[in-house]
Amino acid sequence: MHQKEILTIVLKTACLDNRLSKSEILRGYRSFSSALSDSRVYKSDFFKIYISDHKPTVTRSTKFSPLSNIVKVGFIVSKKLIRTSVNRNYLKRVIKEIYRTNKSAISFTGSKIVLISFNESFLYQFSKFRQKVNFQLLNSDYLNLLNRMRESTTT
Repeated sequence: MHQKEILTIVLKTACLDNRLSKSEILRGYRSFSSALSDSRVYKSDFFKIYISDHKPTVTRSTKFSPLSNIVKVGFIVSKKLIRTSVNRNYLKRVIKEIYRTNKSAISFTGSKIVLISFNESFLYQFSKFRQKVNFQLLNSDYLNLLNRMRESTTT
């Protein structure tokens, strides 16, 4: 192999590690409700993270191997506080991007299911003032929450 071909292979594999594939996303009402019922909750100024150790409910559309190290992740934005689907989907895209860029940081939990949502106070302020969110502020708050989670699981 030439050096250029090796470099392109390395770059492609580095890019693949950061992707959020469809098989990693939790889907279905039963999967979400079972994950929410048996989970630990961690809160910060902007986020709530639910962590469950149970394997996800397998439906026809999802294939899950208990031996795989894939973390199933779900993204929650309340319809009660954010009425319009445009704003709900925008906030879900923001959460997905924050998770995707910091995907390796959550692997320390060893959990099978992670649900990420915004705090009610943040959602209320967003719906009332209709402002775009500050991505850097949310990203740093998410990383601080993960650090607190890491400290609480090690002690």
